[in-house]
Amino acid sequence: MRKSNVILLSLFALITLSGCATIQLPSYIPDKKPVTRRFYVDYDRAYSVTRKALEELGWKVEATTDPAIYEGMKTPEPGSRQILIMTELKQMPMLVMTRYSRLNVYVRSKKSETDIEVRFQAVTAFPVKNLKSYKHAKTVDDVYAKISDLLNAPE
Repeated sequence: MRKSNVILLSLFALITLSGCATIQLPSYIPDKKPVTRRFYVDYDRAYSVTRKALEELGWKVEATTDPAIYEGMKTPEPGSRQILIMTELKQMPMLVMTRYSRLNVYVRSKKSETDIEVRFQAVTAFPVKNLKSYKHAKTVDDVYAKISDLLNAPE
């Protein structure tokens, strides 16, 4: 075996065996590249369908809270309701990196109109550097497609 091949194999083994350190992503995702869609359903139906859609797509709900805690918003208008759903961290190990991702879903309702906003955050951890991303169109589209399917399904 050539010396260059031995060096490459040694380097690969070192990177593989050392692994990537666990990344700490906060539960709250800042307002960077959110996607919002409006649904003409009441709050209770939108909230329950959103939770079910997340669970069916493999996202475990970590916590729910009032968005005003993080967003510093004023008191909601009378008759409106809102909640922030935070998912657990998903980890996807790859050959020399690991990708960690999380979703925040806001459900904001006023009468029979409900806005559902999805925020995505991922950190791809390489042995040397971490890359942060706030956009993943496929994941967000999958969430909205599942919500639409569940809303249109007979009860």
